[in-house]
This record gives sequence, structure tokens and C-alpha cells, in this order.
Amino acid sequence: LAAMAKRASQQYRKLSKEEMDALLKELEGKLTFFITVTGYSPDFAKDYHAVIKADGKTIQPILKKNPYLASPKMGGSSVYYEANCIYIFPADEIDPNGQLTLIVISPLGREWKFHYDLSKIK
Repeated sequence: LAAMAKRASQQYRKLSKEEMDALLKELEGKLTFFITVTGYSPDFAKDYHAVIKADGKTIQPILKKNPYLASPKMGGSSVYYEANCIYIFPADEIDPNGQLTLIVISPLGREWKFHYDLSKIK
């Protein structure tokens, strides 16, 4: 919803109640992660992947959106690239009061793990 609101503001408009309701209905029953990753080439993020580990299960995303080309950014005197990836998982396989680990995997096999206690997130 925040990303959609940002996009609307960039178009000098406000989100309508109908747009918000439609998005919330579309995301119902799903757990969505927006992940920003950085790298050193424009196409570095196209093959990133993410999974969830919860209750001894590995859950694959039902939808994955990685940009083919990342946006260039300046960091001091060097250029790096930033990509916003979206991973949507089926919520029916996840205990809403349980714990889970989101694992983001680079094409070279490097992993970043993020632990969440869903009972504390509402």
C-alpha cells in the first residue's frame, strides 16, 4: 500500500479508496516482503531468490518480482546499483502467531537471514 501511495504521489494524485480496497483484497491471504538489495552491476538482482523457513517447512514464493535492471546510485565517488525485489508467499502455510525466517539468496549462493516473530507484528 505504501509503495502504491508513493507511486500515486509521484503522479501528483492521491490513492482512491477503491484502489486501496482493491489492493488489500488482492493481498489478502498473502505475506509480502519488499526487499532492497545493492550490487555492482545493473543486472545483479535478476536472479535473486527468497524462501521462508517456518515450522520446519521451506515455503517458496508464489510470486517473485525482481527488476531486470537495477537503478544506479552514487556512494561517495563510486556507483552502485539498487534493486527493489518483491516476494509474495502464501499466508495459509504460516502460523500468524509463529516465528519465521526469511532467507534472501544471491545468485552466487550467499544468504541473508531475517528472523520475525509474527506475534509481535500486527
